[in-house]
Amino acid sequence: MKTALVEGARRGAEPGLKGVCPGCDQPVLARCGKKRVWHWAHKVECNCPLNKEETDWHRGWKNHFPVEWQEVFHSDINGERHFADVKTKNSWVLEFQHSPISSEERASRNKVYGKITWVVHLYRQQETKRFFEMANGGLALPGHPYTVIVEKKGNYLLSDWGEGIKPVLFDIEGNEVCWLMLPIENENLAYFAKVKKNDFINLHISEDQNCGYTKLLNHTFQIISGVLQKKKGNARKVKLPPLNKPSVQDTLGYRVVPRPRLSRRRRRF
Repeated sequence: MKTALVEGARRGAEPGLKGVCPGCDQPVLARCGKKRVWHWAHKVECNCPLNKEETDWHRGWKNHFPVEWQEVFHSDINGERHFADVKTKNSWVLEFQHSPISSEERASRNKVYGKITWVVHLYRQQETKRFFEMANGGLALPGHPYTVIVEKKGNYLLSDWGEGIKPVLFDIEGNEVCWLMLPIENENLAYFAKVKKNDFINLHISEDQNCGYTKLLNHTFQIISGVLQKKKGNARKVKLPPLNKPSVQDTLGYRVVPRPRLSRRRRRF
């Protein structure tokens, strides 16, 4: 837990401080050692939703946002308490996921929070390799190289996260560019927009009253919608993936039109 109530105000853990958990109203102690990130811990073990360990990656993401946006309380219809990792001023909830999560828990949070974007940490070498293999085999949309369509088949990440119900940002270890999977339901395809991590953060904390992140989603939807509605006659302008991926071409409505071979005629003198 990053923050606790100290004399009614939210504060981070500091040596010697004592506070109260905002999730269960139980006393908590500041843990400020040298090996682990400073945090608050309950005096007595309990089932508080805030009683969970955080990685440096979690804390790093949270630190990009104001303290008052972090660990924001929500209650579902049954009165069960949930705490969003971050809730922006435009009511977008950001949930940072480093470890596996069950589909049931994911569905529960989706229902409670509504406007939610999952930020998923890809840090294992094998999973990042598979992700880039999938991404490099996708279809970059004409005129929009940062918008990519890929097939879900054979990719376990997309089998877990590819429902297309909520946006999912894949934060790949060691890479400045993240891959934002858009909430478009499709059994065979996933739709991505490449966005820099700092740009994603700035879209949320911008002073613009109209949420820049929502604008990004709507703009990308328009790009994809425009491509899907193009006529087949534009097939040559599209960078098609290899021909062993017919589902991508069929869904987009494009077909490969072979160029006619020009016969070579002998010149007569």
